[in-house]
Amino acid sequence: TEDQVRDGMQGYYGNLAFCDAMFAEVVAELDRLGLRDETLIVYASDHGEMLYDHRLWTKFTFFEQSVHVPLIFSCPGLVPQSEISQSLVELIDLFPTFMDVLGLETPDSVQGMSLMPVLSGERDQHRDVVHSEFHFGRSRVTMRMHFDGRFKFIDNGTETIPELYDLEVDPREITNLAQVDEQGARVAQLTAELREWSQQDVVQGLRRRR
Repeated sequence: TEDQVRDGMQGYYGNLAFCDAMFAEVVAELDRLGLRDETLIVYASDHGEMLYDHRLWTKFTFFEQSVHVPLIFSCPGLVPQSEISQSLVELIDLFPTFMDVLGLETPDSVQGMSLMPVLSGERDQHRDVVHSEFHFGRSRVTMRMHFDGRFKFIDNGTETIPELYDLEVDPREITNLAQVDEQGARVAQLTAELREWSQQDVVQGLRRRR
């Protein structure tokens, strides 16, 4: 019902307000201790919230509300303040970034890339493409996403049709272009690329376990 939707939204915004208040206390304590200028602060989230957009709640989709997350850095003297970057990044880039800040070498097995060149303003772009995936445990269905900043392709497995959205003209991701004849070649190419990427991920994981 409309009341339930409003109640759910109100509860979610209440959660955000609480997180912001607690985060502010942490920053205030860093200021009190005189550690602010020596501390790298990172504000991030592992996923978003659909909040009834597309009539969906929680996560488990690759729509922007779910997969596009905040990533805020603060460290006076290290990271320019009040700058906004449109670079494509992945959360796996955080670990090598921390290693870079500390002057330590990132192991070769790590798939992420340090964000410091972007954070410092040395480079504007970070990745040409970002990927995301999730697995439904019992059904063993795997869904994967390929996003280049404009076209978002989603491989929903063999039992469900894929999805393709042009966020430049369709930012709300309403029109699935995957079945449009003119997009056939793009869909075929991105399906192959995603599945190849997935297999590389598995192979690297097996190597690490050995």
